[in-house]
Amino acid sequence: MALFKSSTPEEDSFWAEYSNYSYKFMRKDLAALLGVAPARISMPLLREKFYTVGIQPNEFVVRKTARYPASYTHMDWEFEIRFAGPEVVSLLRLAGLIQ
Repeated sequence: MALFKSSTPEEDSFWAEYSNYSYKFMRKDLAALLGVAPARISMPLLREKFYTVGIQPNEFVVRKTARYPASYTHMDWEFEIRFAGPEVVSLLRLAGLIQ
């Protein structure tokens, strides 16, 4: 089972619209930020963590970086998260999840 599903047309539209509110995290850095083991990173966990600071599931989209060197393992994946505007990013800053 895939960790992150393929995107829908709505997610593709969101992705294009909010490119200015994009943050990239290596899996280990995202895990440290969320206070979990890297192997626990999943969409349900991200939704739960973001929800606790007031971010709804329709206010962000997560994608893995498209290409990795052959030497990368799944623990080396980089994730890009795009948020729905400056108000959502402000919630992340207030919660200390981004700077």
